[in-house]
Amino acid sequence: MLALHVLRAVHWAADVEGEKLQLRYFRHRAGREVDFVVLRGRRPWLAIDATLSDSELAPGLRYFVERARPDFAFQGEAAARLPIPAEKETRQV
Repeated sequence: MLALHVLRAVHWAADVEGEKLQLRYFRHRAGREVDFVVLRGRRPWLAIDATLSDSELAPGLRYFVERARPDFAFQGEAAARLPIPAEKETRQV
C-alpha cells in the first residue's frame, strides 16, 4: 500500500504542480537499502523505508541519510496493532 501512495504522490506532483520527480530504490553493494527514494532535480529529496515492526532506525536508511542528505526521511511501520480475536467456542451435539 505504501508503494501505491508514494507513486500516486509522484504522479500528482507531475500532473498538478508540474514537478518532475522520479521514484527510485536504493541498494548498496553491502546490502543496505532504502525502499523508496524520490529524486527532485536529480537530487534525493525524500527517503522512505518500510519496516515490519517498530524498531530503531533502519541501518540502510541511516546510511543513506548520512551520505545523500535528503530533505526528508521517514521510516514507516507496517505491523498493525489490532487485538487478536479469541477462538470461537465449538459445541458438540
